[in-house]
Amino acid sequence: MDFLNLFKDEILNYLKGDSEIPIIVINSEGEIFYANNAFYSLVSNRVEVKATHDINEIFTVVVEETANSKEITLIRTDKHNSIKITGKTIQKEKNILVIFEDYIFNDDSITEKLTTMNIEMSNITRELAKKNAKLEQANKKITELLNKDYLTQVGNRKYFYERLEAMISYYKRTKNGKLALVLCDIDNFKNVNDTYGHDVGDLVLVNFAGALKDKLRKEDVVARFGGEEFIVILTCSDEEDVKEVAERLRKLVSKITIPGHDLTVTASFGATEYHFEDTVDSIIKRADEAMYEAKDKGRNNVVYKSRLDGTKNN
Repeated sequence: MDFLNLFKDEILNYLKGDSEIPIIVINSEGEIFYANNAFYSLVSNRVEVKATHDINEIFTVVVEETANSKEITLIRTDKHNSIKITGKTIQKEKNILVIFEDYIFNDDSITEKLTTMNIEMSNITRELAKKNAKLEQANKKITELLNKDYLTQVGNRKYFYERLEAMISYYKRTKNGKLALVLCDIDNFKNVNDTYGHDVGDLVLVNFAGALKDKLRKEDVVARFGGEEFIVILTCSDEEDVKEVAERLRKLVSKITIPGHDLTVTASFGATEYHFEDTVDSIIKRADEAMYEAKDKGRNNVVYKSRLDGTKNN
């Protein structure tokens, strides 16, 4: 049984209606005698085609023949669009059936849409970059707020511990330079608050912190350790360097004045160097012991304490 002949009506209806394979029939006059829905759909956005149109008036027609087949390529180019479709041919009597297989399109409207999308994406990327920059600034500000003492605007206790651990870690890895701590406590600060009030006491703290910060190098760390205690991490060359810096700070803070108030500000300083065997707690403890010994010796002086021996007054 010839199954194709059996279903020829169904096949024909399919090719004319639902098929996505573009088909045209060109008669002996070169006119488009028939075109199925797939062909109209393919070219309708780019060129108007009607049955009885001379195909040569609509397209540039290129015919390529081989020993076994014949191909027709239809080309149409105008200001905004171009189309190139190629198909196999079947000739029967003087009519030619063309079944198209390859399509190439260039549609300016699509290009314009892509260009618009690219511009929009660029704008979105730029806006995201701006928002990321603002977010980075906000995160930086939050980090500063978390690490700074609100009143004095120097580092807080949390910041001090983080920096000390990081600097010790760096020193242990590189053995580059030396580290030292200077712990200082404002003398008789309670009397300042009791006599002049907490507002004046706050001014003393702010001026004291500012004096330390202004006198030290950028790589040194100043932090409020608690109450009227401040602590400094120094990079130093030797013991004498540490004591010299501490003494310079002592003299500097003794010059602090609070306008409208007759008061003298002094502080006691305890200094020590970091040694490889030290922990964070051990070096802080040694600086604290040195500072209290400075208090015991009459205040307003510097005591240096090494790891191996006793205390040394400056």
